[in-house]
Amino acid sequence: MDRFLNRLRAFVDHPVTHLLVGLALVATGGMEIYRDLLEESHRFQVGAHHGIVILGIAQALAALPDVVTGLEKWLQAADIAAAKESQKD
Repeated sequence: MDRFLNRLRAFVDHPVTHLLVGLALVATGGMEIYRDLLEESHRFQVGAHHGIVILGIAQALAALPDVVTGLEKWLQAADIAAAKESQKD
């Protein structure tokens, strides 16, 4: 059971998961805001979807540094592996 919980925690805490959740919140909240704009109501009403968009933006922005750092490390490892492979030839 501990192994499953550790994997679940690793998945939930992964920066890419945070980024995708943030983007999903922005997309769904944005669709609600767009639908409100298309309605003929000329009154502006703050709803939960506005907060969801703000939360989604914050979630996605918080995940970006970790995602970029991970990509940089991955690219560096790929460069090192390619250099070692070319030295063998």
